[in-house]
Amino acid sequence: MVKKALLVVLTLGLAAAIYFGYRYFETEVTPVSETINAIPSDAAFILETRNLQGMWHKLSQTNIMWEELKTTEYFYKLNEVGNYIDSLFVKNDKLHQLLQNKSVMISAHMSGANNYEFLYCTGVPSQLDETAVNAMIDELTNGKAQTSNRTYDETTIYKVHVTNAQFTFSYALKNGIFITSVSPVLVEDAVRHLNSGVSLAQDRGFMKVQKTAGVKTIDGNLYFNYNSFPKILATHFNKTTNQQALPIEGFSDWTELDIDIKPNALLLNGYTYTNDSVNNYLNVLLGQEPQEIEITEAIPYNAAWVFGVGLSDFKLYFNNYKVHLDRSNLLFDYEKNINTINDRYDCNIYDDLLAWIGNEMAVVITEPANEELANNTFAIFKANNIDNAKSGMMHLVQKIAAADSSQPEMEEFKGLSIFQLNGENLHSTLLGRQFKGLETPYFFFLEDYVVFGNSKSAVRNYISDYQAERTLQQDINFDAFAEQLASETNLFLYNNIARSPQIYQLFLNDEHVADVDKNIDLFRKFEAFAMQFSAEKENKFYNNVLLKYNPVYKQETRSLWETPLLASISSRPWLVTNHYTDAKEVAIQDDSNKVYLISNTGKLLWERQLNQKIMGGITQIDVLNNNKLQMLFNTSSHIYLLDRNGNDVSGFPVALPAPATNAIAAMDYDQNKNYRLLVACADDMVYNYDKTGQRLEGWEYQSTESSVTQPIRHFVLGDKDYILIIDEAGNIQLCDRRGNNRYEVKEKVAGLSNNPVYLEIGKDIHVSKLVYTDTTGSVVKLMFGGAKDTTAVRSVGNHFFDYKDLDGDKAMEYIFVSDNNLSVYGPDKNLVFEHDFDSTITLRPQIFEFGTSSKIGIVSANTNELFLFNALGTLDADMPLYGSTPFSISDINKDGALNLVVGSIDQNIYTYTIKE
Repeated sequence: MVKKALLVVLTLGLAAAIYFGYRYFETEVTPVSETINAIPSDAAFILETRNLQGMWHKLSQTNIMWEELKTTEYFYKLNEVGNYIDSLFVKNDKLHQLLQNKSVMISAHMSGANNYEFLYCTGVPSQLDETAVNAMIDELTNGKAQTSNRTYDETTIYKVHVTNAQFTFSYALKNGIFITSVSPVLVEDAVRHLNSGVSLAQDRGFMKVQKTAGVKTIDGNLYFNYNSFPKILATHFNKTTNQQALPIEGFSDWTELDIDIKPNALLLNGYTYTNDSVNNYLNVLLGQEPQEIEITEAIPYNAAWVFGVGLSDFKLYFNNYKVHLDRSNLLFDYEKNINTINDRYDCNIYDDLLAWIGNEMAVVITEPANEELANNTFAIFKANNIDNAKSGMMHLVQKIAAADSSQPEMEEFKGLSIFQLNGENLHSTLLGRQFKGLETPYFFFLEDYVVFGNSKSAVRNYISDYQAERTLQQDINFDAFAEQLASETNLFLYNNIARSPQIYQLFLNDEHVADVDKNIDLFRKFEAFAMQFSAEKENKFYNNVLLKYNPVYKQETRSLWETPLLASISSRPWLVTNHYTDAKEVAIQDDSNKVYLISNTGKLLWERQLNQKIMGGITQIDVLNNNKLQMLFNTSSHIYLLDRNGNDVSGFPVALPAPATNAIAAMDYDQNKNYRLLVACADDMVYNYDKTGQRLEGWEYQSTESSVTQPIRHFVLGDKDYILIIDEAGNIQLCDRRGNNRYEVKEKVAGLSNNPVYLEIGKDIHVSKLVYTDTTGSVVKLMFGGAKDTTAVRSVGNHFFDYKDLDGDKAMEYIFVSDNNLSVYGPDKNLVFEHDFDSTITLRPQIFEFGTSSKIGIVSANTNELFLFNALGTLDADMPLYGSTPFSISDINKDGALNLVVGSIDQNIYTYTIKE
């Protein structure tokens, strides 16, 4: 616990300094504290404060973020120990006087291959000798410590074991500097460093940034050594990350950041120095003027991570990058790879892919739904001339296609053309590993930008977000966040913490992955951090860093997962229940008549080839009465009953005596799972089967005048069952369970449009009625007793019609779709709202219930878009989504979130998370 206590300042320093901050810059030069002479030169970072007690008070008593962090066990204990240390200042006036206005430095150093420890140093008054220090230590430990000592390099090092706390630390007093650590080796290193006469105060890079450090109106200073700091970072990440993504050794020399603790933020700023005589990566930005950040207008506002670069001269940047490669002994291989690309595709890859790049470029990762980042990774380049960009890119596409003896792939989406760049890993080959996430990307031109993504679906989502003005620039939270940053910069790192838990889990070690998983709700309350590097003179970069608390979080409703099928899709995905998990699975049939079952995570469970289309849909029944569900459906020739593995249940499939004309209806009259399966056929008969697939004896139904295409329905009124059958001639039959006519309806359904007939059950059979539209669009209400009402709600020819209580007020609305228009009328026949689409609607609208209200689902197959409208005509914020088939909505994962499942023209099944 005490060792964790010593991490309290480290936690503040590490969390703030690496990633976050902002400071009000002081122009005065800060004198170097002699305490720096004790800090070994391999320090990864150093936290310096001249008001340790005041810094703790500001953090623990005024900072909302600290209050939130205290809800975790680790930070709760840190807070307890911090308060204990603070109480020592209050109780011990000697200690308070000792540290008042004194520089306290805390530095981090590697201790072994996978661990690090901390060194604490402060200057003491000259009159304070070892005897006085020992007495103070004894007083602070209440005399409950065992102390030993030894001599190292002419200096006495004391070892203190606090028995009641089971804690051991070492300390020494050397040249007026008090040195302590839980690691005796670090105390030795500090003593040896003091005796050597070599000091960080003589380090050119450190001195460059130290001279810029502020001292007044700030809470502390942080220094980072880029030769050592990456080793400490590596201890927190997994092996793959350390090998491929994390290494930043040689990024620069030193950074200094002034800390300013705000109630809801950590703000820092300062300077980074990069030595151009060594191989620092930051040297590639030397000579560049900071650029206005405009690229956020083209970045989706669900961005979790942005690595942005601002350039006044791309050619200079590219030449500096090659110098960096040369100093790393990588230029020969780099140029060899470029020549290979040019020879293979008979092109000049620089002219086609790079020469048109303007003053901004960025790599973006949008909020992922799982641990796969491919469909969330994008590269964005602002063109210096978009016409040149189009010409170069299309030339490259044509050259690659010719070399591969293929045709360039192109698709139109929402007025934009999407192309594929088939050359593998071109961006990472040319510009470095930050672009490694793009292998054979798709791209499109967006105003003055060229955007690359890893799949057509990802690119479509990107386009939809942009056209709906869902960008970072349009996001009010990001706008408020960016106000505290510089408007011009050369390097911009932005991480939306609330949107990044899935990303963190990919890169952290196992211990931290568990911490992230446990504290996701806490992560959601921290909005973002950002860090900027802006080039100035004398090889210095001005830094702005910010970490901000903002508990407002909204998850984007992009595709949760997608699964490709083997053929095009035009049918609706049906959601069926997994009787083992109670989660939903997706059953769908493609246009080659193959049926698939897909898990709630997008995994293909099985597939089965049929000879015909499924009619209507899939119903689940429990034929064995053992709480295990089977899938029931029919084609025109057979009735099928499949178990959850796609196998036929005994007795099925059943061959029909004539082609079916409607979808099979499963009826459970007494709710005892003694199912009756009714289906109409082209011989004008309705057939009745039991749950074993046998024709039901005692079914006495007589043939209809014409075929039955409307669904067969069962309802109960009073103590009587009614089976409703309507044939194409308009005849209405109300039968009993044996198929005999139970109630004679003399009127016919006349002039029926190509729409369903709706049943409205009244207090008795006489006033119960059918509701439908005729071919003119008039609404007809026909009571079984003979009364008939016809109202011209909307005069239309070809149309879709639905009849539903949308707002939960027990009164029905009239819903019409004709051509490209959706119109909804209230019970009083007055227009409630209407909406015009960009294309003719060719699929029937769907109605989805959400609690006491309903929403209208519309698919625009021609534009591959789907929409959800509420009862007032408001379009859901996340719409339109990509898809081209009728869709289904349910909580497929049983996690309280609704999911929408739809097919698309690209042969994929898409699953989105939506709001109610």
